[in-house]
Amino acid sequence: MEKDRLLYTICYIDVETTGLDEDVHEITEIGAIRVNYPRDFFDGGEPEEVSRLSVKVKIKGVVDPSAGYLNHFDSEVWATEGVELHEAMYKLFPLIKEANLGGWNVDFDRRRIWNAFRRFNWQWPSGTGHRLLDVQSLARPFIAAYFREERHLRKIRLEEVARAMKLVDRENEDQLHSALFDCELAWKINDLLAHAYYRGTLETGLITLPSQSATPLPVENVPDPSAPPPVENVPDPSAPPDRDTLASGLTPVVGKPATLP
Repeated sequence: MEKDRLLYTICYIDVETTGLDEDVHEITEIGAIRVNYPRDFFDGGEPEEVSRLSVKVKIKGVVDPSAGYLNHFDSEVWATEGVELHEAMYKLFPLIKEANLGGWNVDFDRRRIWNAFRRFNWQWPSGTGHRLLDVQSLARPFIAAYFREERHLRKIRLEEVARAMKLVDRENEDQLHSALFDCELAWKINDLLAHAYYRGTLETGLITLPSQSATPLPVENVPDPSAPPPVENVPDPSAPPDRDTLASGLTPVVGKPATLP
């Protein structure tokens, strides 16, 4: 894509692991899709796939049974098709360089990749991951409108959103939680929701839902702006501030690029 048409580049990433503990569990699979978005994306411009990666990674430890089942881990397949972690990171490097990172709960994947780079004493690619696109967070209004029940919001799963958008069915649901397929789903969900939010409706092309802003609150839940606050919630201006009050008054620095600890 020509530079004058390029709006930004996102590399959708997904990392599968032997478990959830960063200090113990290992990476088993990496998926990545590098995508260029044009300036006319919201006027019919099509994103351009630049490259993609799907690689299995050899492990030295054991796999948590639940993680292995979820991620389709097969020790015999990994023994023959897997590569060493440093080789997988070498393959991933050009895809994430100078790209924003996107994905489903993408901070989990970014941290795993960061830890691998740090382990090999490699420099983090310049211009990479200062901004993260977390598609899971982007999907919250869609889930709220679709399910209409708070209990569905406690843990937003990729497969729930993908099924609601008719992106997953019986023919491809067995590919869920394979790294590259999850990257593809995150990409599709992001683009559908981006267009929907831009138009002001949660319209996916297959499912049409009203936006949350179009749904009025029940009358009994609408606060009266003219009503004074309850007396018990009004602070005493003559009372000296305590530690908690001082702490809560601190504000973070705004506009500083995101960094990893």
